[in-house]
Amino acid sequence: MDGGRPEVGHGGSDNRSAGATGRGDVTVGERRPRTVEPLHRMAEVDLEDLIESTMVLERELVTHETVCRRILADVRNDVPIGCVLPAVHADQWRSALTEAIKRFEQTRHRARLVLVSMSLDEGMSIAEIARSWGVSRQLASRWVHEATAQPGPGEPPGTGPPAGAYLA
Repeated sequence: MDGGRPEVGHGGSDNRSAGATGRGDVTVGERRPRTVEPLHRMAEVDLEDLIESTMVLERELVTHETVCRRILADVRNDVPIGCVLPAVHADQWRSALTEAIKRFEQTRHRARLVLVSMSLDEGMSIAEIARSWGVSRQLASRWVHEATAQPGPGEPPGTGPPAGAYLA
């Protein structure tokens, strides 16, 4: 998505501190008045992106399996690997899968953060968010901080660390 994403805010109801991030404490409990529709629209867009990147990854994984089966057959038939890899276009095959995985992780992370923001807006605590995702409170707290963090100079809101920083 482009750099013009709306800011992802937070609300809540339990007055628990999410902990320090170096930018000050984020307190879950003070509901800020704002319209919910932009956050729901962001969730729709991010989830549609996630579905698309999942489909792309699925296609790349099927290709990966097919290529691996061909390589396995050639290895079993003692075909020199120096002949096998160019024949399956290993350079293109490998990079296509790597890019699909990377895009999937990025879109999954972005969708997760907007869903965490929606949870906060609905008044869920960090503990409730952790339980709903089946993750530790510490990881949920990191997600909350990332979802509510103010962007640095030149960064779009709600982007935080690169995808994969908190894989779960």
